[in-house]
Amino acid sequence: MKEQALFDRKRLHEKAAEALNSRGDKLLKVVSRSAFPKRESDTFPSRRESVKTITDGDIIGEPKLAYSDITGRIRTRYFVQDRQEIGLSESGYEDLRRLAEKILSTQPFNSGFSGEFVEELIFDWWADRTRGSTEETLVDRLCTTAESEVDRHHVIIPISAIEIQEPFQLGHVLIAPMDRKLIAGMYDGIAEKHPEQRAQIEQARQKHLRDLAHLTAVHVSVVGEPDYADTKAMKTAFDIASMFRFMCPAALTWNIGFPCYPHGCGGVRSNTILRIKDDKVSSLSQGIIDKGMHSWKLSTEELTNQMEGGFRNLAIFFEDKELTAFQTRVKNALGAYSEGVASFNPNNRLVYAMSALEHLFLRSEQEPIQNGVGERLAFILAKEPDRRREILANFKRAYALRSKQVHHLATVDDEETLSQFFLNAWLGVHRAIQVSRNYRTRSEFLDAIDEVKFGG
Repeated sequence: MKEQALFDRKRLHEKAAEALNSRGDKLLKVVSRSAFPKRESDTFPSRRESVKTITDGDIIGEPKLAYSDITGRIRTRYFVQDRQEIGLSESGYEDLRRLAEKILSTQPFNSGFSGEFVEELIFDWWADRTRGSTEETLVDRLCTTAESEVDRHHVIIPISAIEIQEPFQLGHVLIAPMDRKLIAGMYDGIAEKHPEQRAQIEQARQKHLRDLAHLTAVHVSVVGEPDYADTKAMKTAFDIASMFRFMCPAALTWNIGFPCYPHGCGGVRSNTILRIKDDKVSSLSQGIIDKGMHSWKLSTEELTNQMEGGFRNLAIFFEDKELTAFQTRVKNALGAYSEGVASFNPNNRLVYAMSALEHLFLRSEQEPIQNGVGERLAFILAKEPDRRREILANFKRAYALRSKQVHHLATVDDEETLSQFFLNAWLGVHRAIQVSRNYRTRSEFLDAIDEVKFGG
């Protein structure tokens, strides 16, 4: 059957199962109990307009009850019984978290499962055992749940600010225009079940068509439980968006932003201004703060030229194979540079671009940055001595701007230096992408440059 083919509990070693059950039994002895508190707000009431009040009738199944800190990290999980909160808090929940980490490092749970999924699963089992509603072992609960939840998921993540002409494959990832019919069809079944709400349903359909139908879709196939599949697909979409940001024309500039991210994760800043006259609003205006490139239409011809120019090597990041140390470094450098491309702030862009170059071309923290990075960048980009000197001199000027900005909060305003620097920096990262299959480590890559540099 489908579940047995995708998750095989026989891969769990007997001794590993015994160890997990033993740690689960120890967790059962850790219980915190406290009276159900009466909570009162210690701040003033919010003036936010209330759209709808959630009642018990809106909750399906047992609610997930937890306390988290200001960062959103869960510190306590509990259930309510006899006006008491019964759960695992602080050190007890840390024991649960360590058990989850152990499970995630044990076959067959070491692939296809998210940490949040396993933590919730352990607590649900712990709560059922604490209530006395089951005698099931932790491993039995893990395997039974995995067999029902693990599946092959086809996940689509839309990304904004880019339209492509035709679908193309990059490694195991399909990148394609959004399917308009797929979006429109989402509401067909709902409309049939609720004909009395047809007007609202049609309104929602049209909104999704306006928001999504023109975007680019990242298609990812993932085997695992649903949360893991969604998380992995979203990570892949972020990587694809990062790739597009580096490929786009804005990446070679210092002042044109390209906010390409998974839909809803990025955007162009805007402002809202209310003018008052005679104690009344005389006008309300909204406008874009960030000027520059907001979208990119990528034709098939342009994409083909980009791929033939070295970007085809980006497929190595989407093949589900272990990357070499150098390929990992190239991916991180590309990501850093691309993060700057999304920003309209030249100060931020300069910091990101410098970080990308240091990550690629600096051998160690002890090596002088200006000569170590600048000279290698010059030798990898040019053969003529005069051109190499120009690249090195430009890098030093740009590094001085970066230092003034970081240490003294100075404004980056040397347009000539910045224009040439970002072109050189982009070419340097692009060159590393082109040769990413040729070297296993950064040292091998830098040795090859230094051999040219010193005439070896």
